[in-house]
Amino acid sequence: MWKNLFGGKKAEEEAEPESPETERASVEAEPARVSIFDRMKQAVTRTRESLSSRLVGVLALTRTVDESALEDLESALLTSDLGLPTTTAILEQLRDHARRKDIDGGEELRGLLKQQIRLILEAPRKPVAEPAAPPKVIFLVGVNGTGKTTTSGKLASWYRAEGKSVLLCAADTFRAAAIEQLEVWASRSGVDMIKTKQGG
Repeated sequence: MWKNLFGGKKAEEEAEPESPETERASVEAEPARVSIFDRMKQAVTRTRESLSSRLVGVLALTRTVDESALEDLESALLTSDLGLPTTTAILEQLRDHARRKDIDGGEELRGLLKQQIRLILEAPRKPVAEPAAPPKVIFLVGVNGTGKTTTSGKLASWYRAEGKSVLLCAADTFRAAAIEQLEVWASRSGVDMIKTKQGG
């Protein structure tokens, strides 16, 4: 009896095999694998929602835009992961505008903030300067799970397809299986790789 309750050998033998329809239904019921772009979209959505909720709190309470209101806005931008350089640039422009012409409440401040963020996002980017002589080194930095290793592999494959000589170097050796994962990408891309022991 106990064996039957807890899935003993007898229970396994008595269990009927699943029909092909049941197997197909269970496979279809499995959640689809989330792509890297979907994960990036989710991360950006969380940041946008966090920023929006914090800004609504600050801007809704702002009747007069003074230094105190701008400090509250600065705090909201920083705690929404906009980063110090971006936040500083935005606040400098808003303070400059406030010195020349008063900002009339939270609604106008919202419009000016939106304008500043758009200008930053649409600003032309400088192309990365190519070195005069090889090697060209691409150093990827980021928190775990943001796709550094995958991006490394795709860049290696892309440069290899252009006929360039590529060498991957496993520098993130503290994360479990980081070296092995990069080895898989090096093998797929047909490029060489330098590695050391994990934790080195």
